[in-house]
Amino acid sequence: MGRIVTFDEVVSAEDVPVVVANQRGLIDRVNQAFIDAFGWSQSEVAEQPLTMLIPSQFHDAHNLGFSRFLATERATLLGQALELTIVCADGRELAAEHFIVAKKIDDDWCFAAVIRAP
Repeated sequence: MGRIVTFDEVVSAEDVPVVVANQRGLIDRVNQAFIDAFGWSQSEVAEQPLTMLIPSQFHDAHNLGFSRFLATERATLLGQALELTIVCADGRELAAEHFIVAKKIDDDWCFAAVIRAP
């Protein structure tokens, strides 16, 4: 993702794995590329916490950063490539590049991420 990418571009992407979540930290949806890459089905992840995709040792850091953003609405990690880890449906943990964007729709924040594993 060499250029600035908008929330709408990420949400509509079909050729890269995408996860979309709401401001409560619950997964709204994933695309087919995400399902193919990481093994989760839409029904397994829908309305589940994002932390199901994050190794347990990083839950506190995720929750702190997520809460801080919602309280301040100041981003420190959005819009840049982040080397993180994702948990696959079979329990494997993979190093993956995450590119996370956010958009306020009405009064609620929505988040979308492209997640690429090698």
